Amino acid sequence: MFKINKDGFLPTIRRYNGKLVFQCSDDFSEIEVVDYAGDRSLHFGSPEKQSAMNMKKPYMLVLSYTKAMMAGLLFMGSPRSVLNLGLGGGSLPKFLLHHFPDCKIDIVELRPMVVQIAFDHFSLPKDPRLRIFINDAQDFLKQEITQCYDLILLDIFNKRGMVDLIGKSSFLQSCKNRLTEKGILVVNLWSKPDSSFKTILTEINKVFDSQTLHLPVADRSNHIVFAMNHTLDRYPRSMIQKAAQRLNYTYKIDLPNLFLKIYTHKTGQDDKKADH
Repeated sequence: MFKINKDGFLPTIRRYNGKLVFQCSDDFSEIEVVDYAGDRSLHFGSPEKQSAMNMKKPYMLVLSYTKAMMAGLLFMGSPRSVLNLGLGGGSLPKFLLHHFPDCKIDIVELRPMVVQIAFDHFSLPKDPRLRIFINDAQDFLKQEITQCYDLILLDIFNKRGMVDLIGKSSFLQSCKNRLTEKGILVVNLWSKPDSSFKTILTEINKVFDSQTLHLPVADRSNHIVFAMNHTLDRYPRSMIQKAAQRLNYTYKIDLPNLFLKIYTHKTGQDDKKADH
């Protein structure tokens, strides 16, 4: 960790084309907070952004993959209960808390330092609607807790990329078991390496009886999968298109364009660089 100078200020250090404002490490990796052009980003010792925040509007979604994950709102009403597996800088819970006053969110994060940084540097609010559990996602889901969730957001990465846990059928089944009758699991994946990506897609489709939709994120290696705890017949294309138009002004995440990509994507599209 770098030293504070004698005047009590952090030295000006450049990192990932921005100004390094905080740096530490834990048992998993280095953790860095970088400011650039009005945005703040979280890094785990590499240029890939684990999270990003607009400094003037902390609740606004910045990274394209987070906007794509929130396209899951097209397939539900206002979520009242959300489980966020993997915190990062807290972009998704901040967005949901801002837009849904009746929504309660449970966050499961393995790394205590990541939680502290989300509070200290990414404006994660200490809100009574928010509960945080320092735990392994798999262990949390195995606990004898009866609560189920309208929406589960699965966004677990480390410095090397996707963690192996995401592709395990037993873990995906545990996620499915924690969904309400009309609940949705939203998974953020990397398409590289290609073999791991295809294996995980196969497992998700198997556990959710192929009741899934797949959204590639433009110009990124991120792919978002929406896995439904019910049949896709509930969502006629015309109904989802109308919802995209209606909700676009409120959420400001280009829902009409995301809608088109969900319904026109064909597996095998070329991938480019990743957000995280």
